[in-house]
Amino acid sequence: MNRIACVSVWIAVSALACAPVQVTTEVEPNANLSAYATYYQAPPPQDTGTPDERRYTAELAKRHQTQIAAQLQSKGYRRGAENETDLMVRFLLSGEEDVRFVNAADPDTDHRVPKKFSENTLVISLIDTKTGSRVWRGRGDVEIMISGALLSPSKERAIVRVVRKVLAELPGAS
Repeated sequence: MNRIACVSVWIAVSALACAPVQVTTEVEPNANLSAYATYYQAPPPQDTGTPDERRYTAELAKRHQTQIAAQLQSKGYRRGAENETDLMVRFLLSGEEDVRFVNAADPDTDHRVPKKFSENTLVISLIDTKTGSRVWRGRGDVEIMISGALLSPSKERAIVRVVRKVLAELPGAS
């Protein structure tokens, strides 16, 4: 592969790795988010499907939990025991894979090759532990190119980016 083609591939992959995260949030009308200071994380979703179908493994769930905890703590929320906290944090990741034809990065041709993409949605919910009611929910949608590994570097970066973007919308702890 010549130098121009290598640079073109690098630019295309870099641009996709920085694909925008679409974020939406909802605050329940009567929720007073400034009243919350502590949280615990509900157990992550379980592995589902056969190994070939699986898009959500225990390792992937652990990575999301770690990033969520780091972001909540950076906003002043303190982690606590389940029966001693204000909020329960739940998250769910869903995704759909698609194959698209993209430019093969050869500037002299219009040749297109198939590439796998994954459209992922992360939903983080904060639930008042006293009432059991959801008080806040954030959703982030991001698209990444699949490089074969379930926890590829591009997926790792996407996890960090989507968690940060979603939780950036959450007010800090009281």
